Amino acid sequence: MEIKTTLNQLQEKHQTISELITLGQVLVKVNGRRRLEIENSITTNTVFESEECSVTIASCPNESAEYPIHCHEGIVEYLICLKGTFGITLPHNGYRILKEKECAKIPASVMHSTISLESNSELLAICLPAEPAYSNKGV
Repeated sequence: MEIKTTLNQLQEKHQTISELITLGQVLVKVNGRRRLEIENSITTNTVFESEECSVTIASCPNESAEYPIHCHEGIVEYLICLKGTFGITLPHNGYRILKEKECAKIPASVMHSTISLESNSELLAICLPAEPAYSNKGV
């Protein structure tokens, strides 16, 4: 009886993980690299990458375009608002509004998400060391 119960619990967990991947809430691997699923309305373009640093621009043509909650394991991220306004959610640390030319530091391994508060907003993400999920290599 214990084996059947254990198998049922594993099947339930597998279903939950599958649903989270479908919803874009879990990082999935493509060709061995982590990829973050984001809304179709948000475009990302990594403009520089080395092992030590990656620089990515996220463009949000629509108001309320949401970048899903995620974290960068062992990676510090700096978010700089290039255009428009963004809301940044940091669980256990509240909510912050990031205006044009302002910068927010996201400590390593901290869950966070962003949402564009205006149409045609742009956010620059600098990751130290580089974030493999933002890599353009082999894409």
